[in-house]
Amino acid sequence: MDRRFEVNASGLGGDDFLQAELWEGGRRVSGFTFKESLPLVRDSLRTALRWKGRAGNLLKGAGPLQVKVRLTRKNGNPKLHGIYVS
Repeated sequence: MDRRFEVNASGLGGDDFLQAELWEGGRRVSGFTFKESLPLVRDSLRTALRWKGRAGNLLKGAGPLQVKVRLTRKNGNPKLHGIYVS
């Protein structure tokens, strides 16, 4: 079964954005790092986290994953309200 992470975030736009990376077993998951993360720049109740070259679905059969989130704030007040696994 494919899994994906979705976020509820507000205060995004312009220079204020959200990025994420995945960790498994204490290591970054290749292809799912901050470097490959596509920034979220719009407020949303449920938007899928995405990475360059990935459809948004996570690896099948992956073990327990950690999500690390980076909120970049320049002028606004970005907020993360929730993370969902679907």
